[in-house]
Amino acid sequence: MLPVLLAGLLAVLAQSVFAAGATPVRTARLDAIAVYPAHTAPATVVSGSEAELSAELAARIVAFPPAVGDVVEEGATIARLDCRDYQLELAAARADLAELEARLELAERRLERARELAARQSLAAEVLDERSAERAVARAQIAGARARIERDEVAVSRCVVRSPYRAALLERLAPLGQYTAVGEAVARVIDLDDIELSAQVGADDVAAIEAATSLDFVAGGRRYAVSLRVAVAAITTATRTRELRLRFTGAHPLSGTAGELEWRDARPHVPGSVLVQRGEALGLFVVADGRARFTALPAAQAGRPSAVALPDAATIVVEGQYGLNDGDSVTLLDD
Repeated sequence: MLPVLLAGLLAVLAQSVFAAGATPVRTARLDAIAVYPAHTAPATVVSGSEAELSAELAARIVAFPPAVGDVVEEGATIARLDCRDYQLELAAARADLAELEARLELAERRLERARELAARQSLAAEVLDERSAERAVARAQIAGARARIERDEVAVSRCVVRSPYRAALLERLAPLGQYTAVGEAVARVIDLDDIELSAQVGADDVAAIEAATSLDFVAGGRRYAVSLRVAVAAITTATRTRELRLRFTGAHPLSGTAGELEWRDARPHVPGSVLVQRGEALGLFVVADGRARFTALPAAQAGRPSAVALPDAATIVVEGQYGLNDGDSVTLLDD
């Protein structure tokens, strides 16, 4: 009986000695304390196309159907130019073509008669050649006339300045009645369908944004869902930022609206309260096999949530970490 009692006493003493050398800590699983912080960056709604529409011929502006601010459909008339000179040139070109076609018809009849006479040896070969040349000249003249008609039709089509897309008329750049030169801008429009979000973000944030589970544009108390189209492959030297272009997945605000791009980091972060400084490194303690193991987090900042690459079941020291060193034995406190 005595040996049994002695063995039990020794076991109790051993446990007491071990407990006396262990640091009491409170722990939690990573997935129980992880936070997924939201971040923001300045952003502005932009149109992919904003253009100054120019006159393609010299003429006077005789009509400006839409008013500033009006929405026009693709192909709608923005301005109409005085086209009478070009229409007259087109009419003259068509009349010339009709005359040349009549001459060609005559040349073909004369050539046919010349061939009949030549077959009966009643006409010199030189005359037959002349008739053939007359027809060839007439055909060439018709080809030239048709080219002039096509040119004049293009000119007449340019008497109307049309919208290249569904747009809003932002400004009239030439007044009604003004004589415009070729290439002179008459109106400024903005594409209403090619709307994007431009955001300036830290160069180090791009990877997190690409992995984010949701992206939103926040402006005027409203949220608009967006998706990343491209991260511009250049860094602004002065600010160390990169431009992102994002597409709206649903409704979108007006072009020029300023706000913030908001994203929630998909990586688990530990609260800043669990971080401790050890030497030059900032990190946290993870309990494994009854001992505390210091895990440095190079990107961590004191007092702020920090991203970690640990399994969800990792046991993180949340209380008692300030007195720990790497490899210390620990004992777990009951909640």
